[in-house]
Amino acid sequence: MADPTIIAELAHNYRALIDENDMKWSVVDRGNYHGPVKPEIVSDPGRHVRTAEELLPGARSVIVVGYHYPFSNLLRAAEPPTDAVGPYSYAVYQANRWLRYLGVSIARQLQRTGYRAVVTEDLSDTGSLVANPRGPQPDALCNRFAAVAAGLGQIGLHGAVITPEYGLTQRFIAVVTDAALPTDAPILSDGPCFGCSRPCIASCPVAALGEQVLEITSDGFVTRFADWDRLRCDWAKRYGLVGAEGPQWGGQETNILPPESGKLQPEMLAQAYAQKDPIQKHFTMVLEPCLQACQRKLTFG
Repeated sequence: MADPTIIAELAHNYRALIDENDMKWSVVDRGNYHGPVKPEIVSDPGRHVRTAEELLPGARSVIVVGYHYPFSNLLRAAEPPTDAVGPYSYAVYQANRWLRYLGVSIARQLQRTGYRAVVTEDLSDTGSLVANPRGPQPDALCNRFAAVAAGLGQIGLHGAVITPEYGLTQRFIAVVTDAALPTDAPILSDGPCFGCSRPCIASCPVAALGEQVLEITSDGFVTRFADWDRLRCDWAKRYGLVGAEGPQWGGQETNILPPESGKLQPEMLAQAYAQKDPIQKHFTMVLEPCLQACQRKLTFG
């Protein structure tokens, strides 16, 4: 259970460190299920880093649920002899699928007892999407502020939540409600990345993670993670344009790297997206190398 005021403070502090304009546009494929990508740039001028109060006026509590998938799905992805990413891609889909069921079940129970409730895959809207054969899935950054506010884990340098029990092998969903529930405290230790050699930063094939560490605080605790280039990251994981991000292990030949420097513009992404494999575009599986590099360094009980 998280206090929505803590989530709001994290959101406000994070908002001051980023360019929210990067959240306001994306590129969608208007082509057929099979065949060339027909890119269209779409915008959402009102999109911004959110608070629970904006989702549900009068919010008093946030229920956060994590769903763990097997360690081996991430640890062994793309490893010989199979070189397979499919099991990991499916595990991410299945975790998100069960979370949706859980979120709706919790919200319905709250509503039956007279409370209002809203289910959200990313309360603060600070995450993104990952390409998946079963449709785009919420990435590992979604609901991170809600999860740390609820004391479930801490944010790593890669921006994803690391929990004591399962490391990186989970996803989260949140239910915002006007029910007054007892809240849990955030974890106050230095964090799982203290003294780390930063393999997540080095592993990113598009250099979406910077060396600068962002620091945001709320209610006496601090969370730290690397400066994140959302658009560069999306180029690889949301649109599946970089082979080393996962598509190459599914047989795709698409491998279009973003410019090494400079800010990405919508037209650049649309032009690259139009070159995506027209046959297997719907079957893109993404590995997220930053998570795998980190996972290999963790020890589980």
